[in-house]
Amino acid sequence: MNVTDFVELPGYSYDHTRACVDSISDFVKSVREGITPLVTGRDAAETVKVCEAAILSYRTGRPVKMSDMD
Repeated sequence: MNVTDFVELPGYSYDHTRACVDSISDFVKSVREGITPLVTGRDAAETVKVCEAAILSYRTGRPVKMSDMD
């Protein structure tokens, strides 16, 4: 899946800039201080999987089981 695969939702607009800046800042802080970031790589991977399932469900008009997304 790539960026061009994402679905445009009419009337919905969200600027991801702030979320990205905050996430990167937290990651840098966690590396510098040797602590776990607020969002781990595992958390981010799960988020991507949920988003891909939502897109697939939208496109097919059917529910998608998360267990089928591995």
